[in-house]
Amino acid sequence: MSGYFAMNMTDLLNRIEDRLGVKLVNLPTAIAKPYWPTIIKRDTLKTFSVFFPVKRTIYVETRKHDKAGWYLITDFIPKGLVIQSVCDINWSEFSHYAAGEMTYGLGVYDYMGSGFNLDDVGLLQMRADHTSVFQNSIFLKFERPNRVRFQTVNGRDITKYMAVIPVEIMVKNFDDLSTISPGMSEDFDDLACCDIAIFLYNQLKFFDGIETVFTNVDLKMNYLEDWANKRADVVQRLRDNNVTAASSYNFIACV
Repeated sequence: MSGYFAMNMTDLLNRIEDRLGVKLVNLPTAIAKPYWPTIIKRDTLKTFSVFFPVKRTIYVETRKHDKAGWYLITDFIPKGLVIQSVCDINWSEFSHYAAGEMTYGLGVYDYMGSGFNLDDVGLLQMRADHTSVFQNSIFLKFERPNRVRFQTVNGRDITKYMAVIPVEIMVKNFDDLSTISPGMSEDFDDLACCDIAIFLYNQLKFFDGIETVFTNVDLKMNYLEDWANKRADVVQRLRDNNVTAASSYNFIACV
């Protein structure tokens, strides 16, 4: 996309190092800068994805992996994606797979995509009026943590006629940070700073104030502690930014 600025881990680590003021500090290898991506992937991305996950479409093949009418969506998710929740059938793609299924009373009447003539359209309209009395709309039922089934109002099994059903899911943001919106970069930076500050503070606090015959250890932990204490405020800011059910990122709006 022209003009799109994607975040990357190297730049993020440099910004965190500058904000926390530890660039000139010789940190032990176990907690030094090369280890920080582990914390960001484990903690920061996990929390951020609760409020701003990534929407993706998977394609459930209804003639495979059926378990008493249920489908494990993990069977159809590309390797590396971590599911957050399931939203709904992807209706924008549904017609591509349902063009030949409209005569089954599934509430699909896409004559433009199926080559029906005007007489067929009229007959379809009559059928639509008739079936509307006994509404047979398709809906998705999601059972946590990872399975779905497809039902109609009258309980009819549509998977006999639909070989592929596109389903929108929400997944965790990618480890390379390419899915972080530029508009959310500052909030993500702050959350990452808080998580790294918490990590460093918890590892170093036991060494602060140690007195020996050679020196007294003063690690200047107050600044790290201040950043660590900001995390709740940053999470609340993410929650406040995620307020509209119309948002394409909105997690609560999912099934």
